[in-house]
Amino acid sequence: MANTLLTKDAALFQRDETGSLVPTEVELVVDTADEMQKQLEGKTVSITPLPRGELRRLFAMKPTEDGDDTGKDNEIILKHCISPEFTKEDVKFLKPAESTAIVNTILFHSGLDVLKFTRKKALKKTEDEFAKN
Repeated sequence: MANTLLTKDAALFQRDETGSLVPTEVELVVDTADEMQKQLEGKTVSITPLPRGELRRLFAMKPTEDGDDTGKDNEIILKHCISPEFTKEDVKFLKPAESTAIVNTILFHSGLDVLKFTRKKALKKTEDEFAKN
């Protein structure tokens, strides 16, 4: 196999002439083992990815005192879900399946293998069912 030099354009998230990340329309990343998310298959959203520094900052954030870390999800949706566009008030009332699918989609297109985690969850669910029987 011949080596090919990585180009700068291929290594960078696409930006416009002002330096802003370019939104792309992508299919939602859904957990098909989850009945609520399964109905979102084939739906698309327009998103911008999270650059590495922003990913690190978000994962370094601690949950609130009551253990709630939905603030991270809300921030990701508000900043990186371009269409449909949600307000701060909207994200408070997002259905859990939709919220999870949007966040997972943004994280997946930012370079995180969120599908690996949904596969682990599905395997655990299957193991739990097997243990019951």
